[in-house]
Amino acid sequence: MPVRIRRLSLLLAALSASAVVASAQSESNPSPDPAAAKSAADKLVGVWVGSIVLDEEKLSRQLRGDGIPADRIGPAVEQAAERVRQTTLELEYESDGTYRAAFRNGDRSETNAGKWEVVGVSDGIVTVRTTSSRNVDDGERSPGQGTPDVETDAEGKEAKVETFTLELIDADHIRMKQPRLEKAHIKHFDFTRKKPDADASQPTNGRLDS
Repeated sequence: MPVRIRRLSLLLAALSASAVVASAQSESNPSPDPAAAKSAADKLVGVWVGSIVLDEEKLSRQLRGDGIPADRIGPAVEQAAERVRQTTLELEYESDGTYRAAFRNGDRSETNAGKWEVVGVSDGIVTVRTTSSRNVDDGERSPGQGTPDVETDAEGKEAKVETFTLELIDADHIRMKQPRLEKAHIKHFDFTRKKPDADASQPTNGRLDS
């Protein structure tokens, strides 16, 4: 397996539910207008099913630069694309300010839960702040992923506090970009709103499976 493809596989294997929904940022965000924040939050409430969009052209260029033979680049890119296709992401934002996130890749499955709030709104870009129990091994994070801020909640437990941005494409589609994943040749995450009747086997309230 080419080195770059191996790195992508390792990154996807290490990507946790909390890493999926957060890209730590050091800068602070000014408080948004309450009405604008509520409007943005209302648009995010629901269940979202996501996929990873791989930058295949950029990956091909990188493989050529690494000296990979031309006849092996196509199969290597397809291998990476298949690895990405096997990854599923789910986000659930509740109107009461709680959220759940799920990450699945092959036989690896992980969920994360906590609280969320809109802390910034600008030209269709929404900045969200999440606070979750520190139940994910930070040692699994890949180099360059960054480390979230850590706070102590009312019960004295450590909690992760992270922020990330979402682009509101339309009522049923949002896009998440994470520059820290560019080294893995990932363009962005695309999420589609999950309709309550999308799958008869799912609960009619549209919640993620427990």
